[in-house]
Amino acid sequence: MTPNKADTTQRLHRDVPLAPAMRQVTYVGFTPRALAWTLDKLLFLALAALMTRLWPVEGLGWHVFSNCGADLICLEARWPLLLDALIRWFAPALITVLFLTRLRATPGKLVLQAEVVDAYSGATLSTRQAWIRVFACFLSYLTCGYGHLMVIFDQRKQALHDKCAGTVVIYKTKAANPRTEPD
Repeated sequence: MTPNKADTTQRLHRDVPLAPAMRQVTYVGFTPRALAWTLDKLLFLALAALMTRLWPVEGLGWHVFSNCGADLICLEARWPLLLDALIRWFAPALITVLFLTRLRATPGKLVLQAEVVDAYSGATLSTRQAWIRVFACFLSYLTCGYGHLMVIFDQRKQALHDKCAGTVVIYKTKAANPRTEPD
């Protein structure tokens, strides 16, 4: 049975009980999450450097405005800034959403054997939840890092962006291997 929209929305409220599988998980704390974040940023930095090498654009960066005078939206400035935004913001966000919805973790979390799951059911994130989590990360930055530091004080180790998206970061559990009977 697939959940309808009302069920999905209802799960995000605190009065919804946890699924039995979510009662025995180990939540990932601040230090491992910071390490995973660092690994992710290093990967995205390398990806951005590779993309700017493969598709070099003269004038990439903020200094391009020097030729525009008071007109901040001049045609000369649009292309480099759009490409810059694509490389620095949209591509990493899209890659993160794809990783979260397909593999349940970002590359850094995969290295640490952690995964991002729905906070109440333990299911793989929906595309909507993944995008909310990615955009809510900016809220964590805008609060001068307090949104990330919430992990230290929260019982389920949720950051602000986890609370907004209804997610938790847990360590992967090993599935029990079925015993095979000898013939």
